[in-house]
Amino acid sequence: MGSKLQMESQEEVGSRFWFYHPLKAVGSPVATPAALASTPPSAHQALSLLVVDDHPINRLLVPLQLQLQLQRNWSNALIVEVEDGVQAMHAMPRKLALT
Repeated sequence: MGSKLQMESQEEVGSRFWFYHPLKAVGSPVATPAALASTPPSAHQALSLLVVDDHPINRLLVPLQLQLQLQRNWSNALIVEVEDGVQAMHAMPRKLALT
């Protein structure tokens, strides 16, 4: 498909991950961005978030911040926190995991 996943890592500094995925142009959107912005997401939509951080305090604070931001529209959002990439790969649904 022409996708690329890349990373840089420096000990005691951290890691940076990014990916490239070519997208092809499609026709006009069904709804305009203004219409999308004025329509809040449905509380019935599933939302799962994966927080990956090696610092335990960040794994406490980030989910709390997310819960505060999401409580209005996605009060039933699932937030999972893990401490490294291996745990992240195990926490992801199989259909999303990179192979």
